[in-house]
Amino acid sequence: PTMYGRSGAICSYAMPAVTCEEGFTLEPLRGERCFKVVSAESNKKTWAEAKTACEALATGKLADVGPSLATITSPEENAYVLALLQGSPQKPPGTSEYWAAIGCEDTDEEGSFTWAGEMGRPLSYTNWAAGEPNSWKDKDENVCAMFGNDRHGTANAGEWNDATQIQKMDAFVCSYRRACAEGFRLDPTNEKRCYRVVHKEEVVTWFDAQLDCQAMVPSKGSDLATVIHKGENDFVMSLLGAKSYSA
Repeated sequence: PTMYGRSGAICSYAMPAVTCEEGFTLEPLRGERCFKVVSAESNKKTWAEAKTACEALATGKLADVGPSLATITSPEENAYVLALLQGSPQKPPGTSEYWAAIGCEDTDEEGSFTWAGEMGRPLSYTNWAAGEPNSWKDKDENVCAMFGNDRHGTANAGEWNDATQIQKMDAFVCSYRRACAEGFRLDPTNEKRCYRVVHKEEVVTWFDAQLDCQAMVPSKGSDLATVIHKGENDFVMSLLGAKSYSA
């Protein structure tokens, strides 16, 4: 019913297509992140140094999340990063390992890895090598690396390992993605839509709620929320709490 009053609204808009900055390339299957591999060559970097180097690539032109050490959220992104790694300059012949820093860490809580470049987002996808993460020999291994080649039959190229913060890496991978407008939150189940719950002290009609949503980010087509699958619905419910809003 169009005149049924509610105490706010749920607004959303579709995330615009990503356009990568120079030096970054878009993972094409999911189309959500831009990636760049930097080969350390003779100047190897620790995880922290690599993170700083990625962050220094920010141009200020885009309101994005990142760049920082790479966030990897799917098998497609992992395979794409491995392909970039294997296409970058490799270590000299005769060396057995090729490691690249990626952006997960568990510095705040042992065993609870999060993505450093996306505000502590928990890992929803992992590709640990067998037995990893393991803090080998009780070392303080609280950052992540990807194997760029097979490792003596104990790990496959593209699998992950935990490493120490002082370990020097052969390469590092940076990434960034589009950010939601201020006040909106990205649905993490598919990273395609941004949502915002708007609280109102007064009762509003469905039409007034729609006008409020449309005025928020008109350049991106914000409107009353579109929810097209269960994952999005669950995410919206987590934003709602116990209140009732227009959608």
